[in-house]
Amino acid sequence: MKITFLRSYVSKKGNPTFVHTVQGTEQEISKYKEVLGDNFREDGETELPLFFDSKRHPSGTPLVLRRDGKKFYAQRELLETAVQREFNRISALSAKLDEGSHINPRLLQALGIEE
Repeated sequence: MKITFLRSYVSKKGNPTFVHTVQGTEQEISKYKEVLGDNFREDGETELPLFFDSKRHPSGTPLVLRRDGKKFYAQRELLETAVQREFNRISALSAKLDEGSHINPRLLQALGIEE
C-alpha cells in the first residue's frame, strides 16, 4: 500500500494533523479497514481510505503493518526511527571514548571506528 498527501489541519488539541489517501489492492484495503475498525475513515469525495499522521509524508510512501498487527505506519517513519537509534548508539559509544572508557578494540573495529 502507498499513501498520497491530501490535506492538513490543526486538531482540537492544537496539533498539526496530516491526512493522506491510501491506495492498495482490495485485499490490502480490506486488512487496513479490519485493523482500524471504528477509526476507519474515507474521503467524502473520492471514497479512498484515509491515513492520519502527525507528519507529512511524500506521495508514494509505503504504508506497512506493524509486526504485532495492530497499527499501520508510514515506512519512511520506521526507517527514520531506525537511523535515529543507530545514531544514538554511536553517539553514546563516542561519549564513552571521550571519557576515556575502555571499549573492546574488536568492537570498535566491527563498528568501523578507529582507536
